[in-house]
Amino acid sequence: MRLPYFALLCLLVADRDVDGSRLSKDTDTIDDASSRRKLSTMDDLLGSLDAASSTIDNKLFMYKTPSFQWVPSSVYRYDDFRAGLEVMAKDGVAGKKYYIGENVENGHIYGLVNIAAFLAQSMKETIQYDACDENSWDLVNGKYPLSNACG
Repeated sequence: MRLPYFALLCLLVADRDVDGSRLSKDTDTIDDASSRRKLSTMDDLLGSLDAASSTIDNKLFMYKTPSFQWVPSSVYRYDDFRAGLEVMAKDGVAGKKYYIGENVENGHIYGLVNIAAFLAQSMKETIQYDACDENSWDLVNGKYPLSNACG
Protein backbone atom coordinates (compact mmCIF):
# COMPACT_ATOMS: atom_id res chain seq x y z
CA MET A 1 0.00 0.00 0.00
CA ARG A 2 1.38 3.40 -0.98
CA LEU A 3 1.05 6.00 1.75
CA PRO A 4 -0.07 9.51 0.73
CA TYR A 5 2.41 12.13 1.88
CA PHE A 6 -0.08 14.15 3.89
CA ALA A 7 -0.61 10.99 5.93
CA LEU A 8 3.02 11.15 7.09
CA LEU A 9 2.26 14.12 9.28
CA CYS A 10 -0.79 12.42 10.75
CA LEU A 11 1.20 9.29 11.54
CA LEU A 12 4.10 11.10 13.12
CA VAL A 13 2.08 13.54 15.18
CA ALA A 14 -0.28 10.82 16.39
CA ASP A 15 2.57 8.31 16.87
CA ARG A 16 0.49 5.71 15.00
CA ASP A 17 1.23 3.39 12.10
CA VAL A 18 -1.21 2.97 9.22
CA ASP A 19 -2.80 -0.01 10.98
CA GLY A 20 -3.51 2.14 14.06
CA SER A 21 -0.89 0.50 16.25
CA ARG A 22 1.22 2.79 18.42
CA LEU A 23 4.73 3.48 17.19
CA SER A 24 7.22 2.76 19.96
CA LYS A 25 9.64 5.34 21.27
CA ASP A 26 12.54 4.40 23.50
CA THR A 27 12.05 7.18 26.04
CA ASP A 28 10.73 10.67 26.39
CA THR A 29 13.34 11.93 28.83
CA ILE A 30 17.06 11.47 29.33
CA ASP A 31 19.44 11.88 32.25
CA ASP A 32 21.20 15.22 32.33
CA ALA A 33 23.85 14.99 35.06
CA SER A 34 21.79 15.47 38.22
CA SER A 35 18.36 16.15 36.78
CA ARG A 36 15.88 15.00 34.19
CA ARG A 37 15.17 17.24 31.24
CA LYS A 38 12.81 17.23 28.30
CA LEU A 39 14.36 15.96 25.10
CA SER A 40 15.41 18.62 22.63
CA THR A 41 13.37 19.41 19.56
CA MET A 42 15.89 17.54 17.40
CA ASP A 43 15.70 14.45 19.61
CA ASP A 44 11.89 14.56 19.60
CA LEU A 45 11.79 15.00 15.84
CA LEU A 46 14.26 12.19 15.15
CA GLY A 47 12.50 9.96 17.68
CA SER A 48 9.21 10.41 15.85
CA LEU A 49 10.85 9.73 12.51
CA ASP A 50 12.85 6.74 13.79
CA ALA A 51 9.70 5.16 15.18
CA ALA A 52 8.17 5.40 11.70
CA SER A 53 11.30 4.41 9.74
CA SER A 54 9.90 1.12 8.45
CA THR A 55 6.68 2.80 7.36
CA ILE A 56 8.66 5.57 5.66
CA ASP A 57 10.83 3.06 3.77
CA ASN A 58 8.07 0.64 2.80
CA LYS A 59 4.94 2.74 2.46
CA LEU A 60 6.09 6.30 1.86
CA PHE A 61 9.26 6.21 -0.26
CA MET A 62 7.52 4.47 -3.16
CA TYR A 63 7.88 4.89 -6.89
CA LYS A 64 5.70 3.96 -9.83
CA THR A 65 7.11 1.31 -12.15
CA PRO A 66 6.50 1.36 -15.93
CA SER A 67 3.74 -1.20 -15.30
CA PHE A 68 2.07 1.29 -12.91
CA GLN A 69 2.88 -0.67 -9.75
CA TRP A 70 4.01 1.19 -6.62
CA VAL A 71 7.13 -0.38 -5.07
CA PRO A 72 9.67 0.75 -2.44
CA SER A 73 12.30 3.09 -3.84
CA SER A 74 15.79 1.80 -4.52
CA VAL A 75 17.17 5.35 -4.35
CA TYR A 76 15.33 6.91 -1.40
CA ARG A 77 15.79 5.22 1.97
CA TYR A 78 15.04 6.43 5.48
CA ASP A 79 18.59 6.10 6.83
CA ASP A 80 19.96 8.34 4.07
CA PHE A 81 17.14 10.85 4.53
CA ARG A 82 17.79 10.96 8.28
CA ALA A 83 21.53 11.48 7.83
CA GLY A 84 20.92 14.35 5.40
CA LEU A 85 18.31 15.90 7.67
CA GLU A 86 20.69 15.85 10.63
CA VAL A 87 23.43 17.60 8.65
CA MET A 88 21.06 20.23 7.28
CA ALA A 89 19.39 20.88 10.66
CA LYS A 90 22.64 21.08 12.64
CA ASP A 91 25.20 22.48 10.20
CA GLY A 92 23.27 23.64 7.15
CA VAL A 93 24.76 24.98 3.94
CA ALA A 94 25.86 28.56 3.29
CA GLY A 95 24.43 29.70 6.62
CA LYS A 96 21.00 28.17 5.94
CA LYS A 97 19.64 25.37 8.13
CA TYR A 98 16.63 23.10 7.80
CA TYR A 99 13.85 24.27 10.13
CA ILE A 100 12.93 21.55 12.62
CA GLY A 101 10.77 23.59 15.00
CA GLU A 102 11.36 25.58 18.15
CA ASN A 103 12.87 24.11 21.31
CA VAL A 104 9.60 24.21 23.25
CA GLU A 105 7.13 21.52 24.25
CA ASN A 106 5.82 19.90 21.05
CA GLY A 107 7.97 22.29 19.01
CA HIS A 108 9.11 19.37 16.88
CA ILE A 109 5.62 19.15 15.36
CA TYR A 110 6.44 22.25 13.28
CA GLY A 111 9.49 20.39 12.04
CA LEU A 112 7.35 17.39 11.12
CA VAL A 113 5.03 19.65 9.15
CA ASN A 114 8.05 21.09 7.35
CA ILE A 115 9.31 17.57 6.57
CA ALA A 116 5.88 16.51 5.29
CA ALA A 117 5.83 19.51 2.93
CA PHE A 118 9.39 18.80 1.79
CA LEU A 119 8.62 15.13 1.13
CA ALA A 120 5.43 15.99 -0.74
CA GLN A 121 7.43 18.23 -3.07
CA SER A 122 10.15 15.58 -3.36
CA MET A 123 7.53 13.01 -4.32
CA LYS A 124 6.20 15.28 -7.04
CA GLU A 125 9.67 15.99 -8.44
CA THR A 126 11.69 12.81 -7.91
CA ILE A 127 10.64 9.98 -5.60
CA GLN A 128 7.70 8.83 -7.72
CA TYR A 129 10.18 8.30 -10.58
CA ASP A 130 12.94 6.80 -8.38
CA ALA A 131 15.10 9.57 -9.83
CA CYS A 132 18.21 10.92 -8.13
CA ASP A 133 17.49 14.62 -8.47
CA GLU A 134 14.72 17.03 -9.25
CA ASN A 135 14.04 17.77 -12.87
CA SER A 136 15.75 20.91 -14.06
CA TRP A 137 14.13 22.72 -16.95
CA ASP A 138 16.65 25.57 -17.13
CA LEU A 139 17.48 26.39 -20.72
CA VAL A 140 20.88 27.80 -21.61
CA ASN A 141 21.12 29.12 -25.15
CA GLY A 142 18.04 27.09 -26.09
CA LYS A 143 19.46 23.79 -24.77
CA TYR A 144 19.32 21.79 -21.57
CA PRO A 145 22.92 21.75 -20.26
CA LEU A 146 24.59 18.60 -19.00
CA SER A 147 25.06 20.39 -15.67
CA ASN A 148 21.30 19.89 -15.10
CA ALA A 149 21.89 16.13 -14.81
CA CYS A 150 22.19 14.15 -11.58
CA GLY A 151 25.65 13.99 -10.06
